[in-house]
Amino acid sequence: MKISILCDNERESERYLTEHGYSCWIETVDETGAPVNVLFDTGQTDIFLTNAARMGIDVKSNHYTIISHGHYDHGGGLPALLKDAPHSRIYLSDKAFAPRIKGEPGEMYYYGEKNLGLSPSLLKNNEKNFIPLTGEKSLEKGITILPPAPLVYPTPPNARLCMVDEEQKLRQDNFEHEIYLTVQEGEELYLITGCAHRGIGNIAEMVKSRFPGCRRYTIIGGFHIAKDDSDKQINLLKAITAGETEKWRFITGHCSGKAKAELLQRELESEVSYGFTGMSLNLSGKN
Repeated sequence: MKISILCDNERESERYLTEHGYSCWIETVDETGAPVNVLFDTGQTDIFLTNAARMGIDVKSNHYTIISHGHYDHGGGLPALLKDAPHSRIYLSDKAFAPRIKGEPGEMYYYGEKNLGLSPSLLKNNEKNFIPLTGEKSLEKGITILPPAPLVYPTPPNARLCMVDEEQKLRQDNFEHEIYLTVQEGEELYLITGCAHRGIGNIAEMVKSRFPGCRRYTIIGGFHIAKDDSDKQINLLKAITAGETEKWRFITGHCSGKAKAELLQRELESEVSYGFTGMSLNLSGKN
C-alpha cells in the first residue's frame, strides 16, 4: 500500500500548499491485482487538488472517496472534487451532514466561524454522488470502511468541546458520524482516520479486536491528542501496545501537530512519524 499526503497543516517543502485540514491518497490493489485508488478526505478547500497534481496524482482516477466525519476541514474540498471528478462515489456517515458547532450554549465559536459542518446544499445538489453509511461497508476484499469506534475509554477533551446543533439546541457531539478506512494486505493492517475524535485509544483497541493476529498494525491520520489529556491518551496506547510494540506503527498529522508527534516518539516504543503535506510512503512495497 502506498499513501500520499495531499493536505496537512504542515509541510517540509514550500512546493506544497497547506491549510488546517487533512486529505490523503491511497494506492492499493484488489484481489486480482488490479489497482484501487482511494481519496480519503478533501481538506477544507481545493488545495488537495493542487498538491495532488504537483505529486503526479490524478484525482480523477479515484475509485472511492471517503469522508471521515462531518467537519469542514475534512469535507470542505468536496465542491472542488465534484467539479474536477464528477463521477466520484463519496462514502460517509448518514449523520455527516447534520449541522455542527464548536462551543457551549450561549458561546458558539470555531476559529471565528460558527459552523463546523458540511453544507446540506452539497448533498441536495449532488445526491447521486453520496453513499450514506449506517454500518460497516466492504468496498473490495481487504478494503473496508468501519463505523465509529466503540467507546471503551473516554473520548479526548477536545472531542467533548464539539457540539451539535439540533433544532436550535446544542448537545455534546458523540462523533457517531466518524468512520475509518482499513486496508488489509496479507498480515499487514492499515487504518486511516481523519481526526480520531472517538479517541485514538478506542480506535487502536477496535482495530486490534476487529483484525486479530495481524503481524503489524499501522494507524495513519490525525490523533486529536489534547494538551490537557496527552498523558492519558499516550498511556492508553502504551497499555494497548504493551508486549508487542514492534507490531504497531503510527503516522500522525493534522490535529495532532508536530509537537504531539514528537511527544509520541519520545513516549512510545512503537514506530512513530509525522505525515507532512507532499509526503509519499510505500508502506508495503507491493505497489
